[in-house]
Amino acid sequence: MAKKGPWIRVRKPISKYPETPQQRNVRIGGAMIRARCKGLKDKGFTNCRSEVLQCAFHEDKCDIELKELKDEVKEKIEGT
Repeated sequence: MAKKGPWIRVRKPISKYPETPQQRNVRIGGAMIRARCKGLKDKGFTNCRSEVLQCAFHEDKCDIELKELKDEVKEKIEGT
């Protein structure tokens, strides 16, 4: 709520809209990072995260293991 003067102006709630492709890729990337990079610290985690996010946004930059993980995550997200 925004306050202006002695009264309170209530803002309009955010309207629903379909999920964009970028939002979907971010969601897939987050799930892939949780699955693949769990337990890593510092430089190892940063490198793992970079590799996973490249795969989430660019199909051609995935190795076979990451492609399989991405397919699993997509199925799980679409089932939700």
